[in-house]
Amino acid sequence: VRVGFERQEDREYMLAIRRHMQCVGRRGCVRAALEICKFALALNPKNDPLCLLAVIGYYGLRAKQYTWLVEFVDAFTSYPIPAKFFPNLLFNSALASRLRIQQRKEYNDDDLKKSTEDLKRAIDLYPSAVLSLVTEIDKNLLKNDQRWKLVDKKLKKTANIPLLDKIIRIFGCRSAVIWRAPTILAWLLKCTMEVMSQEHKYKDAKEDKKLIYAAFADGIPKNYREIQKTDYTDEIPQLPPEFFQQNAQPQAHQMQRRPPAPGEGAHIDGNPLAMFFRSMMPGFDLEAAAAASGGVG
Repeated sequence: VRVGFERQEDREYMLAIRRHMQCVGRRGCVRAALEICKFALALNPKNDPLCLLAVIGYYGLRAKQYTWLVEFVDAFTSYPIPAKFFPNLLFNSALASRLRIQQRKEYNDDDLKKSTEDLKRAIDLYPSAVLSLVTEIDKNLLKNDQRWKLVDKKLKKTANIPLLDKIIRIFGCRSAVIWRAPTILAWLLKCTMEVMSQEHKYKDAKEDKKLIYAAFADGIPKNYREIQKTDYTDEIPQLPPEFFQQNAQPQAHQMQRRPPAPGEGAHIDGNPLAMFFRSMMPGFDLEAAAAASGGVG
């Protein structure tokens, strides 16, 4: 079964699934959130109208589905943008490859080489993703740590493609909780320094950058341009302070008492619970109680 995004009913259904995925993930049920994300992507894998590729890597890592995530990035080449071009999936699949090997009882440094090369390739293609990630982990690192200060000076701050910049911001905000582990952060720093020093040079970087620009800048679906960071993270949008100042409720002493509508009864001041018990007593007079409390009859 395939569900489009053109009909209003289908669109509302897909958006409801994404909201459900967010709510389940916020409750810590990350494996369930991953399965919901897979289901939503399977409804329209060719177009991915919800841009679920921007978050599926996060849920894959949190659910510890390392093998699945690595295989998914290699296999998912559907339109409009292959998974291997998404910055979040490049970084997260490299980490998944490393964590998968570290789950073994025995391994050596040679076993980790491929994951390290994959991370260097991701940094080479998307240097601004490193800064976005580190800023979300601890913005003071870029100010106080001399090595990270050097990284901040040399790496590009933006990808210069609006959609890519949005996805990178989502990646940083969403995945910071995973990458903040000291050993993982040290690995990220080491790989970044090697890429900066040109000890590592990805030979096909220029060709891939052309393909990436064509994929993310030309002919992308309209709904991709409209994605918001709050739709894919745990951030809750808040109204600006000016809204509350303009719509502030009047104070109690400023409120004018209106006359009761027909059949509404009189306004009675005082403790509502005490008035409830008084109303149960024989001979209770509502009009007299209202007059005694200064209400309007």
